[in-house]
Amino acid sequence: MRHGAVTGRIRTFAAMLGATLALMLVLPGTAQAGRGRAAPTLTVTADRLAIQPRSEPVRFTVISSEDANVTVVVSGAGGGADSATLADAELVLAGVPMVLTWNGTDGAGNKVPDDRYVATASGQGLNGTGTASASVWVDSAAPTITWRNASPEPLTGTGSMELSFDLADAGPPDQSMDVKLRVSDALGRVVLRTNAAQLGPGIGTLAWDGRVSGGRLAPNGLYSLTLIGTDIAGNVRESRALP
Repeated sequence: MRHGAVTGRIRTFAAMLGATLALMLVLPGTAQAGRGRAAPTLTVTADRLAIQPRSEPVRFTVISSEDANVTVVVSGAGGGADSATLADAELVLAGVPMVLTWNGTDGAGNKVPDDRYVATASGQGLNGTGTASASVWVDSAAPTITWRNASPEPLTGTGSMELSFDLADAGPPDQSMDVKLRVSDALGRVVLRTNAAQLGPGIGTLAWDGRVSGGRLAPNGLYSLTLIGTDIAGNVRESRALP
């Protein structure tokens, strides 16, 4: 009787232990199924709004909320064929930035046409795919400066001459440009370079008070005035107004 009772208790304990082990094995498997969990969240940022092709590249930074295999493709904003693949199913650890560069060329190294381009990142995680994107302009054209007038001309006394001109650029819309004025004397010597003014597209104005570097009035004579415009991609245009 005593031996049978002990045997029965052992069998009961073994059955309970087996059920517990089975439960322990089932529950983790159920959690791995990913019920109620979302796909990874991705962010993509660009450190520049516009670039010149084959010049200083744009840097895209990709961050994923969880470990994911990430692919990054650059394509024209209007759709069509992909221009370049920057990453192909590369492992990105959660919260660790992946930095990629692009210099405005396609997969064969050819310059892409001036336009807006989108870098799209797709991250495959355990529970689905997350996507994010950032855009950049490729701009190889210098801004356009069209003179309107300079008044008064000639400049006399201690007054100022107002320079009026039109500004236009083929890059990102409504972006300001750096505009400087360079003044040279009749011998071609530069007597004044102004600090850059931030001017948007459209009609722009600058003034020259008849003074040269150091603040003294320029001697009587003939001077040439040149505007220098630089857009956000770094393209430069010079336009001479006078004489």
